[in-house]
Amino acid sequence: MVKKAEIMVTVAIRDVNLHKCVNICKSRCSNSLGILNFQSIVVYLTITEQLPQFQHNKSATMLYNDTMSDNSIRIFITDDHEMARFALTTWIEADTNTPSVVVVGTASCGNDTLKIIAGIAVDILLIDIDLPDTSGLEVTKQLRAMGFTTNILCMSGSHLASSQDVINAGANGFVSKEESHAVFLEGIRWIAVNADSVWLSPYWHRQAMKSDNLLSQSHLTPAERNVLRHIRLSNKEIATELNLSESTVKNHLWSIYQKLGISSRREASDFALRTGIIPSR
Repeated sequence: MVKKAEIMVTVAIRDVNLHKCVNICKSRCSNSLGILNFQSIVVYLTITEQLPQFQHNKSATMLYNDTMSDNSIRIFITDDHEMARFALTTWIEADTNTPSVVVVGTASCGNDTLKIIAGIAVDILLIDIDLPDTSGLEVTKQLRAMGFTTNILCMSGSHLASSQDVINAGANGFVSKEESHAVFLEGIRWIAVNADSVWLSPYWHRQAMKSDNLLSQSHLTPAERNVLRHIRLSNKEIATELNLSESTVKNHLWSIYQKLGISSRREASDFALRTGIIPSR
């Protein structure tokens, strides 16, 4: 059983991205071994001292690592999948570059993150957007409202949020779970020394470029873009919000429809989502 567990973890850790890593672990645990679950792998690695000692608290875990130095980059991970937290911890702590990057704790939901993060020394919060109790964006907004200044790197595998959503929430960067562990480490290290800037992984950078191109090609005026930012409101509400008459709002919408080659408010809303003009819900 130990050999099979070791093989499973080795295959998962060496895979190219987080999604595949988690899927491989799930597949091997359920199909090959049956009774051996992921927790068994964690226990095995802990016993053999291949992982830092775990102090279990159900959905939240604090990690202790003797290799941490004063200049280490301390990171806290929030993801609802235990396998994802394990893979990220393994990738991060296998990195031999300096300064060292050390995982000081993990959580599986937003509420635990909010309870724990303020009481420990953290340089970067790596948080999944898609959490069971709330979204990583909401956690980010709450932390910023509380005066939390630590760097925040958001990650997502669903791609339901845009890079603009992440920036608006107050995060310092955004990475896709479909990207390699090298990209995750690049983002962590870049954010650690560029706190006043925003880092986008290659996937999200390409998406941002596409959005900029779409907007440029649409030839929408600043006034039309402003109306489009409020497309989820009624014409009357838009008029009130922008201090315009309803007829002016209707004229702007007609012009938007013509320029985009669409015929409905829903299509206008879809365009605004794709280009990041409005946030995802």
